[in-house]
Amino acid sequence: MQSNRPNVHPKDMRSWIADLEAAGELVRIDKPVDPLTEMGSLLYQSREKALFFEKLPHGWRSLGQAPANVRHAALAFGASEEALVPFVADRMDRCITPVREPEGPVKELKLGKDEFDLTQLPVHVAGQRDGGPRTRTADNEM
Repeated sequence: MQSNRPNVHPKDMRSWIADLEAAGELVRIDKPVDPLTEMGSLLYQSREKALFFEKLPHGWRSLGQAPANVRHAALAFGASEEALVPFVADRMDRCITPVREPEGPVKELKLGKDEFDLTQLPVHVAGQRDGGPRTRTADNEM
């Protein structure tokens, strides 16, 4: 059970994914998924659970539909659902000085100028009337 006192220590994406999974709020998709024809449909169907796509093209993984609800946001902030809104409102009035890290999981793969191709990103089409694939939507992070 979550406390009413929010966790003031910042989390990284990996710890949030672990928290979602421990709370039964995450579905791991461990089969190959086509971002252009399947991913948007799966995200649309998942109204309450976060989806973690583990086998996207070119070795990519993606977390989608998170936060899908207040429970997910409360887990992200380490707060109870009741304490979430006041906690976030309080935090919105404060600036947090960014900290630059020289090393870390996000920097494990470094590509040079001519080594990266944006067309290799697992962008998905959210709906039939979308203008095209999107690299970022309100419910999906790569």
